[in-house]
Amino acid sequence: MAALTSFCSKYARPVCCALLTPVLQASGAGPERTKLVCELIEDSLEPEYVRLVLSQVLEMPWSEELITVVQTLLGRQVELAPELFNLLVLKLCRLAQEFARSMSYTKLMMAVLTIYSSNITPAHRRHLSGALDLNHTALRKSLQAALEQMAPR
Repeated sequence: MAALTSFCSKYARPVCCALLTPVLQASGAGPERTKLVCELIEDSLEPEYVRLVLSQVLEMPWSEELITVVQTLLGRQVELAPELFNLLVLKLCRLAQEFARSMSYTKLMMAVLTIYSSNITPAHRRHLSGALDLNHTALRKSLQAALEQMAPR
C-alpha cells in the first residue's frame, strides 16, 4: 500500500485518469477495491486531483460502493467550484428516488449539508428539499432539519 500511495502521489494526474477512473467504472467493484480507492484518495491526492476524480465520478452511474468513494472525496473538504458543486447537487437530487432507503446516500447528503453548507444557494435548497422528501431512512428528519437551519441567501 505504501508503494502504491507513493506512486499515486508522484504521478497523480495519470493515476486519476488511467487508474482510478477505470477502477471505479469496472463492474462489481466490491468492498476491497472500494477500500483501496478510498485509501488512495485520503492518502495521496492533492485537492486539485480530488476535484478531478469527483468530476469524473459525477459522470458515472452510482452504486453503494461509489457513494462510499464520493463520501471519501467530500471528506477531504476541498473547495469546490460553483459549477462542480451544482453538478454534485443535481446528481444527488436525480438519485434520490433510487437511493431512498440507502443509509450511505443519506450520510452523503448529510455530509453535503454540513461540510458544504456555505455553498448551498436557495435554488440548491429547493432541489435538495424535494430530494429529502423522497428519503425513507431514519435520518430523514435530521436531514430536513439540517436543511431548514440554513439561512436563505
